[in-house]
Amino acid sequence: MIQIQNILSEAEAKELQQLKTVSKRSHDFESNPIIKKIADTYRVMTGQPLKFTEPSYWVLETKPAGHDWHYDGCKEENGQFIDNHMSWCRYGSSILISDPEHFTGGDLYYKQEDEEIKVEDHYLKGVIYGAAKDNNPVMHKATPHKGKRKVLLMFFGA
Repeated sequence: MIQIQNILSEAEAKELQQLKTVSKRSHDFESNPIIKKIADTYRVMTGQPLKFTEPSYWVLETKPAGHDWHYDGCKEENGQFIDNHMSWCRYGSSILISDPEHFTGGDLYYKQEDEEIKVEDHYLKGVIYGAAKDNNPVMHKATPHKGKRKVLLMFFGA
């Protein structure tokens, strides 16, 4: 897992919050300069040829119920990783674009060797992690929240 401090400015986060694409997947990583900048930064930081075309996508998400523990590009059965519905996904990422003053809860956690690790100060911070069964997949969750919380999620093939 790679954490990138200040991948966004507050002004960029506010601009993304205004987009009318909440919960709608977009395969277009090129036309929005902020999305392009983030994707390019992830490509450089991972050193991988991330795909910026379908099936890769980004989405702005507001999900008060959160997400239980999961992997993005695989699942675990009987102690082994197997493909899931997003088996094409090599990397997943998350950036909190809402100021934490506007919600409670919504904490992001990752598991490493059965230890739960809270991502501190997730606001404006990029977090990218392996998602595929053969790419050191990282189990993660987001706790339920109340208030206005929005996250930019990106999922990349490679």
